[in-house]
Formats: sequence, C-alpha cells, structure tokens
Amino acid sequence: MGRMDQELEHLEQRVTRLLAAARRLADDNRLLREQLTQARQLQESLQHRMDEARERVGNALSRLPTTNTEGA
Repeated sequence: MGRMDQELEHLEQRVTRLLAAARRLADDNRLLREQLTQARQLQESLQHRMDEARERVGNALSRLPTTNTEGA
C-alpha cells in the first residue's frame, strides 16, 4: 500500500469518526430540545397552580374577620 493510499485510508477513518460524532451530537441535541420542552411545560403548569393557590389563599384571607385593637 502506498503512502497516498495510507493517507486516504486515514482521512476516511477521520471522516467516519466525525460523521459518527455529528450523529451523536444531533441525537443529543434532539433529546435536549425534548427535555427543554417538557421542562417548560412543567414550569408553566406549576406557575398556573401557584397562581391558583395564591388566589385561593387571598380569597380565604379576605373572608377572615379583622381584629380591632384600638379599643382594647
């Protein structure tokens, strides 16, 4: 095998490794995007639940009798 054949084989191996790395990175990127979408949906759901709880607490507090400490 001549020097040029060796260089071509080496280049082919490098290209193969680069393609494999690119595929892995694309898969990782897809997975991370899916996880980000799920995390955003969860955060939105939790924010909605917190808003509802805050409203319920506010309503409950507004129904409590107030204490008058001036004449005591």
